[in-house]
Amino acid sequence: MQSLPEWLMQGELSSVLVNLRAVVAICFCIQWLVYAVHGCPFRSEKYYDLTGSCTFALAVMYSFLQDFDNLSSWRACFLSAAVLGWCSRLGMFLFARIQRDGHDRRMDKIKANRLVFLAAWNMQGTWCLTAGLPAYVVNSLKPFSGAKLELSVLDFLGVSLWLFGWLLEIVADRQKFAFRNDPANKDRFISTGLWAWSRHPNYFGEMTLWLGLSLVAFTSLEGYGTITRCSVIASPVFTTGLLSFLSGLPLLEKYADKKWGEDPAYLAYKRSTPLLIPLPPKLAPSSKDD
Repeated sequence: MQSLPEWLMQGELSSVLVNLRAVVAICFCIQWLVYAVHGCPFRSEKYYDLTGSCTFALAVMYSFLQDFDNLSSWRACFLSAAVLGWCSRLGMFLFARIQRDGHDRRMDKIKANRLVFLAAWNMQGTWCLTAGLPAYVVNSLKPFSGAKLELSVLDFLGVSLWLFGWLLEIVADRQKFAFRNDPANKDRFISTGLWAWSRHPNYFGEMTLWLGLSLVAFTSLEGYGTITRCSVIASPVFTTGLLSFLSGLPLLEKYADKKWGEDPAYLAYKRSTPLLIPLPPKLAPSSKDD
């Protein structure tokens, strides 16, 4: 029986793994560099989110430019451009937010312990690597001869989901940013716009856009084995798990309950508004939390 390393380095996965070694290095070394130069010495998260966005950009550009044949693949071009557009917009938004707020609540306790703070940077590196797999893998493999190059139903669905999710995230972020910039809304919770449809519409958009990109990548890898094709599905699975169980929903819900848990208006909003999946207010459940 072949050993695991020998098996991994044979067949269709070999070229992916060779190219992804550099992507892995990019995803983690950038985190360690910024942590060592600024994060650790100053116990600061000021450049945390911006570092993540820059990491996505560098990793996807490296994987794309490794093979100029990617210029002739509309799927490789779309996936790379989609990741670049998403990370550029999100990076600028999050940097503007921390410039305004001066800190990130997620890091208030974490950054007091250097090892725990480093773990947060490593988690970001893992996210940059895993979420970007649809683009990294497609950029690392040439389409099989005979594979469908024209737009398929799955392509159309994937592009539509990505566009829907990206626009949803942008609108939700802008609505909340504008709400918090209004002095009249100090210490109030947002319950208007998309936030009347969902308590976390931006996160739903984030999960949806990565699902869309993974569908396009899955189609691009037609002819490859199950392991290679399904590797791109790790992107939406990891992102959904991260936001649902670790760094997203649990922290924000806990903070909101602590701050407004005795406010009847907030309790009514929480009862009538879905946690994640947007629903028109009249269709949303009102008798219990989702």
